[in-house]
Amino acid sequence: MTDHIAIHIEPSGLSDGQLSALTADFRSALVRNGLDATFHEVKAAEGHKGVEVELGTLLLAAFTSGAVTAMIEVVKAYVARNKSFSVEVEGKGGQSVKISAENIESAELKELLADITNAAQG
Repeated sequence: MTDHIAIHIEPSGLSDGQLSALTADFRSALVRNGLDATFHEVKAAEGHKGVEVELGTLLLAAFTSGAVTAMIEVVKAYVARNKSFSVEVEGKGGQSVKISAENIESAELKELLADITNAAQG
């Protein structure tokens, strides 16, 4: 995942099927907002061919300040529907930040996302 920013959807008691549907829906919302979001594919388990999709994880190819703004707006829409919805954003350098209803408007969150953005561009 070194070439991408990872977004991990916190499952909060969802079944695999529900998490899969939520991940697909969240990805579609990100794409509609101009973000290049893809499913995180991993090598299939030993004895299986092809690749598998990691449940609840999306990858963003570009993470600019505009992408951060668009992502925050999408997360806000999901939080408005479900206060327990949260995501963890993991940068290329391993730094991560959780975005939830409790911190979505905080200055600290914006600063952490700026750090991740700068690391992604540098």
